[in-house]
Amino acid sequence: ENIAECLKLIEFGLRNTILTFLDKYYKYGTTSDIEEKRLTIEGYESAWLADLVAAFILENTKSSFTNSIFDRIYRDDGLIVFNGTLTKYNVITWLNSFQKKVNALL
Repeated sequence: ENIAECLKLIEFGLRNTILTFLDKYYKYGTTSDIEEKRLTIEGYESAWLADLVAAFILENTKSSFTNSIFDRIYRDDGLIVFNGTLTKYNVITWLNSFQKKVNALL
């Protein structure tokens, strides 16, 4: 049910480009054929999808962050601060382990 609602929001966003100017909203470039439109970088739909995917990944890889004091993702940028000092080998090992967990989600 939640996924269906999310897909409806994406479909609405693809059909309509909403612009805001001086606190007013305008529909621009509406179309009934969403196959003709594409996601744009920095667009609402692509940003929303990036956030949704990041939330899914983080929710399913919580065990990778037990040794961190800070971890956040904004769009496609991630930041993690580990507790203590890690060697280059430790970071590479962590990254490989994390990537395997992400790949397993596919």
